[in-house]
Amino acid sequence: YADIYNTQGFNTVHLTLPHSAVFGFEAFQNQQAIAKDIEDLLSNGDKIPISPPSMIVAHVFSNGGVFGLMHFLPTTTPILFSKLSGVIYDSGPCYPTATCGARALSYGITNNATSRRLLTILFWPFFFMLQEIIGRFVTLPNRDFWARCISYPFKGPDLYLYSESDLLCDTFQLESLIEIRNRRHYDIGGVTRHNFKTTQHVLHYRQEEEKYLKLVHDFIAVCGTEMDETKLKQPLIS
Repeated sequence: YADIYNTQGFNTVHLTLPHSAVFGFEAFQNQQAIAKDIEDLLSNGDKIPISPPSMIVAHVFSNGGVFGLMHFLPTTTPILFSKLSGVIYDSGPCYPTATCGARALSYGITNNATSRRLLTILFWPFFFMLQEIIGRFVTLPNRDFWARCISYPFKGPDLYLYSESDLLCDTFQLESLIEIRNRRHYDIGGVTRHNFKTTQHVLHYRQEEEKYLKLVHDFIAVCGTEMDETKLKQPLIS
């Protein structure tokens, strides 16, 4: 994915969240350390030049990428958030239902389709009990996550790339979220979306490369990060 931007002269920074930053008792401390590393990296003049004012486009993948985006921009890095000029959501955010949770866990364990189906059936009762029973008494992280997706304070252009064939993402819930965000006031641009129909989770680029590239390039142009020859091309974070 970095090649999409690097070949056009953009700088890219990659962030893959470790499990320790999402789950576990020390998740908050790990998130704070990662946030500091990101701010130090992106504050480097080689990555984000001081003049002209630079802009950032975030290209995030699935729920892990969305979680990282919402936590690090703007919660711990408000200065960098002020430079955010666009967000590309690939295969997410995905509404955390019991079925999607069970499927996601099975996908992380095996690549075999039959084994995935069996594991989904095995894990489903646990996720159902967690959400439908325990969730009546306490606020679960999954519900807080979806509320944060809806209320994410960025008001520039968004691009949602998804597929109704994605077994990990509830298309109805995602499109409902898109409609809510689209009705809100946007300082720059608005919400663009594309349903690839037949592609799988985080495989839209591999399975529909030409269409994917056109959508991304058109979106970058909308964000104002395609600069003419007299201006410096801007960095992106993925």
